[in-house]
Amino acid sequence: MATRIIPDRDSIVTDPKAVKILAKSATKSLIGANGKVAALNESWREFLRTFRSMLAVGKPLKLTTVLLIPTQYNPNGEGIRKPVEPRKIALTEREIRRRFSGYSHSLVRGWYRDDTTQEEFRDRLIRFEIDFLPDPAVLAFFETWKDVLCRRFRQREIYLRLAGPVIPW
Repeated sequence: MATRIIPDRDSIVTDPKAVKILAKSATKSLIGANGKVAALNESWREFLRTFRSMLAVGKPLKLTTVLLIPTQYNPNGEGIRKPVEPRKIALTEREIRRRFSGYSHSLVRGWYRDDTTQEEFRDRLIRFEIDFLPDPAVLAFFETWKDVLCRRFRQREIYLRLAGPVIPW
């Protein structure tokens, strides 16, 4: 069964016409029931100005992928969580280096509730952030790679989020 990546509303933008439609859609979603633009904070206004100016000059829009890799496997039948082998984390990092021009990573703590059992878990994870220019080949890679990572780390799901656009300041 193929894993589907569900991007944020403004994530996958390669066609300039689609980007313009997206910008109009984002603006329309800010209009309230009374037909007036809702009160915006200054950072949101700045985002829209920057987004539109990037479109006007034809600047390529980069996206960011956030990937969370577990440092421990899910609990076994006795509730024991074993650490993930360092070689699996190193392999994942090598794959990122081979495919992309740069990334950042950090150790983070997370929490989730199992949808089936309602049991709660705390995690220590490695968070990778990767900026890239979107194209169909890269997006297809993420779909395939997510399945590979689920098997490698013995997870039902791996958190992989596409967000963007990256705005150069």
